[in-house]
Amino acid sequence: MLGDKVRCIVSGHIGIAVARTEFLNGCVQYSVAGKLKSGEKLSTEGEPSIDEMCLEVIQKKVIKSKEYEDEKENVTKEKKKSNGGPVRFIKGMRGY
Repeated sequence: MLGDKVRCIVSGHIGIAVARTEFLNGCVQYSVAGKLKSGEKLSTEGEPSIDEMCLEVIQKKVIKSKEYEDEKENVTKEKKKSNGGPVRFIKGMRGY
């Protein structure tokens, strides 16, 4: 999904998925950069992070990404959808 043009099905926000964050509880979010004005550089500062399950791909491969390079080399990654769910304390999770 990195490098794809996506739309949030809840808010309607449209942009390019530029960063992926995976939390310990299984929640996966993407930072979605909105449309840039001419001459602006791509920046993830201030861009919304949206849950993976709330995003739909509008157009694939708008920007080159490592994720698509891995596909060419037949590198398979196991992906599973998660709704995030509640955070549970796991003994030793923080190294205590």
